[in-house]
Amino acid sequence: MRIFLNMHYEFMLWMEKVNEWKDKPIHRIYVATEHGLTSNLVEKYFKEFSEAGCKLVIDPFVGTGTVLIEAQKRGVECIGIDANPWALLVSKAKTTPIASAEQLVMRVSSVLSKSDDDIFIPTKALEKYYTSKNLSILGNLRYLLELPTLRKYKPLLLTLFCKIAERYSKLMKSPAPRFRRKCKRIYSRQKLFEEFLQEVHLAVNDLRFLKSSSVHLILADSTSWLPEKFDGILTSPPFMNNIDYIRHSQLSLYWCGLANDSEDLSRLRSMQLVSCEAGVRRWKKVSDERYVNSIVRKITGSRKQGYSLFVKQYAYYFEQHLTLLAERLQWQAWYTIGDSFLGGAYIPLHRIIMRLAKKHNLKVIIEKLCNRIARGRKLYLLKMISKG
Repeated sequence: MRIFLNMHYEFMLWMEKVNEWKDKPIHRIYVATEHGLTSNLVEKYFKEFSEAGCKLVIDPFVGTGTVLIEAQKRGVECIGIDANPWALLVSKAKTTPIASAEQLVMRVSSVLSKSDDDIFIPTKALEKYYTSKNLSILGNLRYLLELPTLRKYKPLLLTLFCKIAERYSKLMKSPAPRFRRKCKRIYSRQKLFEEFLQEVHLAVNDLRFLKSSSVHLILADSTSWLPEKFDGILTSPPFMNNIDYIRHSQLSLYWCGLANDSEDLSRLRSMQLVSCEAGVRRWKKVSDERYVNSIVRKITGSRKQGYSLFVKQYAYYFEQHLTLLAERLQWQAWYTIGDSFLGGAYIPLHRIIMRLAKKHNLKVIIEKLCNRIARGRKLYLLKMISKG
C-alpha cells in the first residue's frame, strides 16, 4: 500500500508540474494532462501554420479540446475528432461562446433555488462509486440540470457537474483509477449548489471573451476516418503506456447518460485506438512489422500475451491512421509522443511511428521535448511532413 501511495503522490505532483493549462482561462473549465503540448509548442506550431498560409487544423485525438481552444483564439478553423463521446462534450462546452453570461448565471441561480428534492441518477452503476448521501445530493443537482430552461447550456453545465462529481466519488485520480480509502463528504445540498454556482461563474467569465469561429466536432475513430483534405494536425495521441482512457472518464460517461454499464464501456473501448490491455480484442488485426515484432519479443512476465497483443494492435491501427494522414495532409502534422515500458521491455513508440510513417512517404523529424516523471522515460515531438 505504501508503494502505491508514493506512486499516487508522485503522479499528482507531476500533474501539478506539467499541466500548465490547469490555471489558464477556458482550459481550466475541465482539464487533463496534455503530454508535451506546452503553450510554447502550441504557439510555435500556429506561428508556422500561419506563415505557411494554412487554414484548417485537425486534432484527431481531441481529448479535452486544448488544440481547438488555441485554434479558436487565433481565428483558425479546426476539426476535433474523438471516439470517446465525453471528450466531444467537454470540447463542445469549452468552445461554445456564451452570448449572455448574466442570463446564464441568473437561470442557474433560479433553478438551484428551487426546493424540488427529486433526483436523477442515469444508471445504477454509479451506486458503486458514491456514498448514498453523496449520490442523493448529486442526483438532485443532476435532476435540476435537466430542466428545459437550462437545455441551451447543457454541454457546459454537464461538464462542470462531472468535474464536481469526480471530487466526491470513491475513485481517486492516478495512473490507474483506484478506490479512495476515505471519500470526501458533501455536507449539504446548499454547499454543493454553492460550489457548482462558483464553477459556473468562473466558466462564463472565461467564455464571455471567446471568439466565434468555425469549430467542428466529430465522433469518429481517426484510425478509420479523417477529412478528405486538411492543412495540418496538432495532437497528443494515446501512448503505449497501458492507460485506460475509458475507465478514466467512466463516471462522466455514466452521469451524462453516454454509457449505462460495463458492457457499454467495453463497446467504447472497442471503437478506439487500442490504448491499453483492456482494449485488446481477439477480432482486431495485428501488425506484423519486423521492428514491432523485435520489440514484442522482449516483453516478459505473466502479462506477456496481453501486452504483446496490445502493442501489435496499437501499431496496426496507428498505421491505418498514418495511411489516411499521408493521403490527405497538405502541410505538417505534429504529434507529441511518449515512450514506455511494458513487461520489462522498452517501448520506443516515437521510433515505431517514425518507421510506419516513412513507409507511407511521410518525411519525419524527431525532437526530444523533455523527461517524464518515471525514470528513463521521455517525451518527443514527431513532425510529419507531406511530400506531396
